Amino acid sequence: MLVPLEPDPVRVREAVWRLEELPALSPAIQQALAMCGDPLCSSRDLERVLASDQALVAQVLKIANSAYYATEGRVATVTRAVAVIGHEKLQSLLLQMMLAGAFRRLSSRHPESKRIVAVSVAAAAACHAFAQCVPGQNEEELLVAGLLHNVGELVLLTTFPSEYHSACRLAATMSDRAAQRAIFGVDSQLTGRWLLEAWGLPLQFAESAQYWQDPLTAKLQASSRAFLCVVHLGVHVGRCWQRELNWQEAERLADPKVLEEISLGPESLRDIYETLCEHVGRVQILLE
Repeated sequence: MLVPLEPDPVRVREAVWRLEELPALSPAIQQALAMCGDPLCSSRDLERVLASDQALVAQVLKIANSAYYATEGRVATVTRAVAVIGHEKLQSLLLQMMLAGAFRRLSSRHPESKRIVAVSVAAAAACHAFAQCVPGQNEEELLVAGLLHNVGELVLLTTFPSEYHSACRLAATMSDRAAQRAIFGVDSQLTGRWLLEAWGLPLQFAESAQYWQDPLTAKLQASSRAFLCVVHLGVHVGRCWQRELNWQEAERLADPKVLEEISLGPESLRDIYETLCEHVGRVQILLE
């Protein structure tokens, strides 16, 4: 495929529309997600829906038995798994599982996409870890935001591989986003927002995909500024960890005003970086 003479964002937007139905992989997950949001839904009805999908049962049991939940004795039933995970976290967990399926389908289109997915996993783990340091933040939602922060890059690579590699070469002389705009007429962060809006996900995830790099200048509708600041830090720490760079590189890349905004010091970057391996393992379970 030849690189177009003129950048064409409409072409990218149309490609995103073709991916609109990508997360709709498991009727059981979709039904269970709707039931989690219904206060009139009984636990028994929810468990019955989960039990109708063998693969879903296996995944829920695997997560309930993981070190993350540290239960006494083996969790062997859906009823026990739901009790261990809790209704509040189950909805976010199901969303993560659905998105993991979408990631697998997207990443299967191009072998190089594994690199992008590895970065998203590390960022998700770091966002989840940072959430524990900032009062009032939802750990599960921040994990999802970290997982999705670079989904636009995955779209550009898997849909337009030739142009994507041209943008990568051009990035040797300018920023990644400027290179993408020069080739596509749009960068991967806005592409990610378009996709997440097409998928009908909560607006905070679309906003974090677009604005994670510059959270203090974003005009937000749904995300809190603190939420976006955590994503900013989590992505930088996760990327440096995945690329085997030291935590000081994350400190160099992160905006110091973001740390001030959520009352954290540079040592928090070091602490998350040094313990990230255990958090990454938890996210990898979702993507297996």
